[in-house]
Amino acid sequence: MTAHTLRILHLSDLHARADREKAKWKRNRVFGDAWKRNLDDICDGRAFDLVCFTGDLADWGQAAEFTEAGAFLDALLTHLAVPRARFFGVPGNHDIDRKVHPDAWRALRDALGRPGAAPAFSEWLAHGGQPPPGFEAAWIDEVLARQAAWRQWLADFGRPDLVPGPGARHPRLGFHVAVDHPLPVHLIGLDSAWLAGDDHDAGKLRVTEDQAGALLHDAAGDPWPGLRIALLHHPLGDLADGHRVGQWLADRADLVLHGHQHTPLAHVDLEPNRSTRTLAAGCLYEGHSAHNYPNAFHVIDLTLDADGRPLTYDVRFRAWSPNGHWHDDAALYPQAPNGRLRWRCGTPRPTPVATPPAT
Repeated sequence: MTAHTLRILHLSDLHARADREKAKWKRNRVFGDAWKRNLDDICDGRAFDLVCFTGDLADWGQAAEFTEAGAFLDALLTHLAVPRARFFGVPGNHDIDRKVHPDAWRALRDALGRPGAAPAFSEWLAHGGQPPPGFEAAWIDEVLARQAAWRQWLADFGRPDLVPGPGARHPRLGFHVAVDHPLPVHLIGLDSAWLAGDDHDAGKLRVTEDQAGALLHDAAGDPWPGLRIALLHHPLGDLADGHRVGQWLADRADLVLHGHQHTPLAHVDLEPNRSTRTLAAGCLYEGHSAHNYPNAFHVIDLTLDADGRPLTYDVRFRAWSPNGHWHDDAALYPQAPNGRLRWRCGTPRPTPVATPPAT
């Protein structure tokens, strides 16, 4: 059997601050010559196929921050010889401008917190029409305007297909893109940050059932074939609908990449009839501890069968040392010596136990 490969660079949480950066030398220490040496090291003679960024590109959702972050990403892609068409990103809570329409945001989040309100809202957001009782039509445009700088930056960066709109799988949130690759490879970007707005977001954010359903299925309602990679910013535990979204992902995504938590994570959630493989990138640049923080990211090498289905995942964890260099992080898991972890697919499912005969 011929095995194919796919290589992904997964980054998150850059927190670009533009002119708000008080000590630029600290960021330059992390992303100067040491960063260039790091990129040369991770290339290891092999090309990257995808660069995935899972939110918090900016710090306060300001256009100048996205401009600065875009220059960083452009240099990164150029160094790795990855075209912009192979860059994929989703917004994080720091990519939201909290000062835009705070009253509409507060009213919408309060309305969504009422028991039973979410299903009708999810359908309305996806399909339009009259708003459900307790909601005002103007709220949606006003709340989504809070991430206008993020969406404009994506379009200016040459990635308008990552911006939702009329004719997209979901007209308001997220994206689905079939990658130009010899095998079927699908990127699903779930917007978990659109309802973010304060320091108490956990448990109040929603992907919505219709965003997940629309993006994880084709026009016939079937799961996408081949390899399915889902991106979102928040861990599912931070979402009000995280349990339900997690069930969808377990059946319809092979790999879930997220950010937000500032420590890297590799997790397999195994149920009797499904499983989810999740990787959290860690924080590329922690805004407070800066160059004294173990900033992190990782490299993912997949082997795929002839149908694009995953056979193995090889993860290389990288971390920043306050001593001034990037290195393989061997401290995360005993199963990841030298900072390298291998997942093999086909983990045996739990075996059903036969019901004993009645006595």
